[in-house]
Amino acid sequence: MFPCLSRLARQLALCALPCLPLATWAAPACRTPAQASADAPQPWLAASGQSSADGRRHYALSQSGHILALDGCTLQLLAQQSEGGAWEQLALSSDGRWLLAASSRRAELQVYDTELQAIKRLPVQRLDGRQPSGVLQLLDMPARRSFIVAFTELAELWELSYDPRAEPVFDGLVHDYRMGEGLAQPGLLHPRRTPLSSPATALRLAGDCCRVLVRPAQDAAVWDVIHLDVRRKVSERAAPAD
Repeated sequence: MFPCLSRLARQLALCALPCLPLATWAAPACRTPAQASADAPQPWLAASGQSSADGRRHYALSQSGHILALDGCTLQLLAQQSEGGAWEQLALSSDGRWLLAASSRRAELQVYDTELQAIKRLPVQRLDGRQPSGVLQLLDMPARRSFIVAFTELAELWELSYDPRAEPVFDGLVHDYRMGEGLAQPGLLHPRRTPLSSPATALRLAGDCCRVLVRPAQDAAVWDVIHLDVRRKVSERAAPAD
């Protein structure tokens, strides 16, 4: 009586049958540099690894301190640092576009692109060119699209924005014309300096978009809370015992 309904019923019945795969397929097991190093010795330092958000690329330091770019699944070498000396630390931007390299034994920072081409070198020193310093620690702060940098001898904290729309940076006191400080510097990958009471001994993110925690050399029992927008210490927190 209702032929359309009977055909529909047969089609629904067929659709209800379990689907049988034509072939069994398993995705290859992808490993991080740290996992591969745990299995067997590798030509990179596992602790140095940085991975892109999509997992397609890993960055690691070789045993000699040079940067390697590795395929995120096969760990095949894609690129390697072609110039510059050895590094000890890496930080990868949250957008995967920039890699920041540093060392406690070198008074400079180096920014690389994803192909490990050197983009920008930043001497680590005061505005007057004095007091060169090695780098204590690098952090990526995705909430601000910035790198945060603390130093071994320099009593400053640097923020390097990798936001293409970063506001211009005015170094130091704008009224000091002798330093040319009334002239704005492009905000992209230019340091915004925050003075500290003493060089840092540790650096942590505070969990919001504006503050970081710095442990000062003069008092290991506290964390100084640094507000990056006003560029100064705003409070303290007790540091847990190590």
